[in-house]
Amino acid sequence: MLSGCGVRHDMDLSGLGPTFEEFSISLNVQRRNILPHESLGGRSPFSILFPTKTPPLHLFKPFGCHATILKPEAALLKKTQPRGLTGIYIGTALPCGQSGYLIWIPSEKRITTAVHAVFDEIFFPARRVSPRIRDLFASLPSTHNELFDDHLSVSHYTPSPQHTQVMLSSQTHIPAMKNSWNSTLRAMM
Repeated sequence: MLSGCGVRHDMDLSGLGPTFEEFSISLNVQRRNILPHESLGGRSPFSILFPTKTPPLHLFKPFGCHATILKPEAALLKKTQPRGLTGIYIGTALPCGQSGYLIWIPSEKRITTAVHAVFDEIFFPARRVSPRIRDLFASLPSTHNELFDDHLSVSHYTPSPQHTQVMLSSQTHIPAMKNSWNSTLRAMM
């Protein structure tokens, strides 16, 4: 099932624990409802239910990416204090009947809804190893890498900058599959 793979990928990519799995499931179901389906003649369930509305694609970010939201005015005691509050994106607030982002605030151990936020979509603060991801393809779970018949699983190997060019030129046998996976991931986001 596509949602199962998406949930596993989101959990692997984010580095968040199993307590956040329900948010990943919810986000993947929302993505699936926004994307067009071949069985529906290239239309999405959202466009069938709401033919006059535009889908809120701006609310979909990579699960577990870094988010900064503005602190409430009451929390701003001095002008020199930081105005932003660091958090982690865990989904949209659409299932709650609100328009906005669901943000986990680790310092306060709470979830909040934010309408305005700034995201770093390649930084995943909950990851212990290499929290900055430049290539989402390289972050796929290792079972997907078996499809490429690649002996060096890129999800377990991060090359040094001087070896990156060598590695990219040695992987010319998989670019078609890589582009296919990247376009699938972009469609999910």
